[in-house]
Amino acid sequence: MGIFSEQQRQNAQQSGIAISYYDIDGRFIEVTPSTLDYFIDLLQPATVAKTKSKNRFDDVIVANENQPVQYDLNRVGLKKEMPADYQLSDDTGEIKLNQTLSSFQSITLPSLSYGYYSLQISQNKKIYRVRLLIRPKTAYQPPLLTEKKAWGLTIQLYSLRSERNWGIGDFGDLRYLIERAVDFGVDFVGINPLHMLYPAIPEWASPYSASSRRWLNYIYLDIPALPEFSLCKTVRQQVDELQSVIAELRQAELVDYVAVNQLKLSVLNHLFAFFNRSKSKKIVERRKYFTQFVKEQGDALLYQGLFNVLDSQENQFLPDDDNKIGWLGWRKEWQHLNAKKRHMLLTQHQEQVMFYAWL
Repeated sequence: MGIFSEQQRQNAQQSGIAISYYDIDGRFIEVTPSTLDYFIDLLQPATVAKTKSKNRFDDVIVANENQPVQYDLNRVGLKKEMPADYQLSDDTGEIKLNQTLSSFQSITLPSLSYGYYSLQISQNKKIYRVRLLIRPKTAYQPPLLTEKKAWGLTIQLYSLRSERNWGIGDFGDLRYLIERAVDFGVDFVGINPLHMLYPAIPEWASPYSASSRRWLNYIYLDIPALPEFSLCKTVRQQVDELQSVIAELRQAELVDYVAVNQLKLSVLNHLFAFFNRSKSKKIVERRKYFTQFVKEQGDALLYQGLFNVLDSQENQFLPDDDNKIGWLGWRKEWQHLNAKKRHMLLTQHQEQVMFYAWL
């Protein structure tokens, strides 16, 4: 307590920023002064903020689509009786209006379709920028819901049981479920998030605590359905020898995330080695597609692979403190990598990074 100056407290209150909160475990958390200053400046009007950016605005308003928009000029402190112009543009930069103010009380804008707009007001070499958020009357509704009442299934993919999976519901189970659901006239199948989690700590398994919202979790892969599996006799023999282990995982009351993750990663590593050396026409073609995929996805894909590699090195056990999950539990020099260090680590761990990219 008492770590903030009175000015900081006033600025936070004016900006609507809370300086403390209670976390999910009931612990009292107070933000740091530097964090508070950052967000105070971020929420300051463009004409006042210390940090200048084209994405800063002096004001933001929300209005309904297809209705005239009335903007009160007092909100930006426009000086009266001085000539002023205003310009309205959409998010593509197309200018919709470019006029001189006829009133210093307000601007009446025409009806607008939903989307983002910028209103720029110029007066005596000073420019005020206002962001307009034009909202639709309702959220998107798929055509299906306008035609009839819809019904369907909502499932947690990991909970699906079958005689063929490896102790966790996978994409093969999902495909079968969808096919059977269609036979019964189901309109939709809803599933849990499938995003990448933390390979280093598989027991941290909540699908709602992802390490990335972009990349998929390899634990849901239907490994026997992969072309590499059908073409690699050695791996198929290894899996045949593991059938008792797989059966035990399949029969467990709860998903054994640690054992399933270890099993799948081990098999996938062998398949990746086969993928890299195979001269099979099909695999050669898949290598070409993979090279193109890596090129198209760019740094984001490689950085996720690097994240998984570094996380596996730094976090061997589930930490007592949830705030140490992922990069928060890494050594300090890895928590904020510049481009040079990232490139060095990508080169150093290239094979492992590409393995995760392949997944």
